[in-house]
Amino acid sequence: MNHAPDLDALADACIAAYTAIEAHGTPEKKALIRTLPLIVGKEIARDISTPDKREGHAGDGIEQFQRLLDE
Repeated sequence: MNHAPDLDALADACIAAYTAIEAHGTPEKKALIRTLPLIVGKEIARDISTPDKREGHAGDGIEQFQRLLDE
């Protein structure tokens, strides 16, 4: 079963939350939101590591997560 649409929607929501919390959140919220992209990114990586699931991801979400983690 390909979870790509679910993971893509989750990635989009995480990126939006990350942006908002980094701009306006408390230090505690900022610390928590920094771990969420890592968790979702690992799940996306596991999902696309199976050859039959690679077609469901455009790759843009992974690049966005990488930029967030590099900050």
